[in-house]
Amino acid sequence: MRVLLSKAFVSTLVELSVTRGGAGFGAAGFDTASGPGAASGAAAAPLTASSLTVSSFAASVSVDAPGFARPSSVVVAAVPLVLTLSKTLAPSFRANGSSSNVDDAARALSQGAEARVFALEFCGRDAICKQRFAKKYRLPALDERLTRARLVGEARAIVRARKLGVRAPMVLHVDANEACVYMERVAGVALKEALRRETCTREDIARYGREIGEAISKLHDGGLVHGDLTTSNFMVRDDDGAVVVIDFGLSYPSAVPEDKGVDLYVLERAINAAHPSQTELFDEIIATYKKTSKMWCATLNRFAEVRARGRKRSMVG
Repeated sequence: MRVLLSKAFVSTLVELSVTRGGAGFGAAGFDTASGPGAASGAAAAPLTASSLTVSSFAASVSVDAPGFARPSSVVVAAVPLVLTLSKTLAPSFRANGSSSNVDDAARALSQGAEARVFALEFCGRDAICKQRFAKKYRLPALDERLTRARLVGEARAIVRARKLGVRAPMVLHVDANEACVYMERVAGVALKEALRRETCTREDIARYGREIGEAISKLHDGGLVHGDLTTSNFMVRDDDGAVVVIDFGLSYPSAVPEDKGVDLYVLERAINAAHPSQTELFDEIIATYKKTSKMWCATLNRFAEVRARGRKRSMVG
């Protein structure tokens, strides 16, 4: 059964993707016989994590579940489906932009210049909610347009990064009306804190550098610039020690070597400032980037130029 969504309702669900082998929505199964998208005569089959795929970028919802008769294509009303998904999957938020928007089950983790981050439970799993708040110095119409565009851009960047093979949080739900994106919560610590631990060895630093260099090369080769590469935007998982890339709020698509060079330069400056005694981390990142990137030559040449310009500005003042 294929449910076609109009573009007006696609904006309310930017990305919800649960693929075979994934996890996250098994506890929120939908009954196809009684649900909003039920087709007459279809056998009842619960939609679980292994059988539900929703992709608003394709402007359609594809349902593949055991018991469905595949020959026919059915078009049903999109409104009930979208509203049911939004109300079922998302905790309650109100639209006044205050920090009390999140329900009592949510816990504030941090706040930056653009958004607040909350920890909560989402469909039976640990998750975080990143909520962009209104900027009072901007015209309301302009602020709403910019906030929505950046929200959608961040969700798309995360999904794209995961498709490129980069370890990044899975997007669970996007509420464009409340400027919220829900993601899986990475159990671990920021790389910034991991590097400051007394137990951090040279071998750990070298491993972090290799994983980060490989992740950045995948992003850049895939035409995606992170835009805010710092040791605060990498997480080290508790269970296996793997490095996960987070915070794609400033990411944007680009194939320009200059943009990629600036991306690397920002990371170098961040490491030198926050970890002056561990600069070998960046050396390992560059060495791995050169080994794994297919377009390393143009990027690293441009990086050298950007670095030279930065040093010249520092000298002149």
